[in-house]
Amino acid sequence: MKLREKENKLFEEWSKNRKKFAKDGAGKKFESQKTKLILIGKETNKTGNNFDWREYLDGGVFYKKTNKPFATSYNLYRWAKFLLESPLEWKEYKKIEKNKEKRIDIFSKIVFMNVKKESGGSISDTNKIIKTGSNDEKYLEKQLELYLDNNDLKILFLLGNGIYTPRIIHL
Repeated sequence: MKLREKENKLFEEWSKNRKKFAKDGAGKKFESQKTKLILIGKETNKTGNNFDWREYLDGGVFYKKTNKPFATSYNLYRWAKFLLESPLEWKEYKKIEKNKEKRIDIFSKIVFMNVKKESGGSISDTNKIIKTGSNDEKYLEKQLELYLDNNDLKILFLLGNGIYTPRIIHL
């Protein structure tokens, strides 16, 4: 079974008792990477029901309606490019990449997952994220196991203010 199918099976089970559920996970080229980069965030930001981050990864993390890059994706792109293709010169690292093909290539090689599988606002509710992460611990663990199942080099990158760091380390 391919990774995307495994993710979908997990999400189907995970979302049964939820009104809102935002999918996330691996880009198309993640499985073929020797260095497995896994970015873990808090929640999606104003994305609505049935949002799927994997579609955005596979498309270079551009807004679908405007075809402009997500604002936070500038840094995600630079970090991913640096960790997957280093060393880069400082001049190259600082570059804000808008070339769609380059962005698609980099973002298709990573995992992006959120602790809270629902949309939030521009300011996160820390207590809700902690509560949701605690309630979903077994599913978060299963999702991480999908990406940590071999001996390739893994890099876990925790985004945000670290409120869920002890939970992830525990998993």
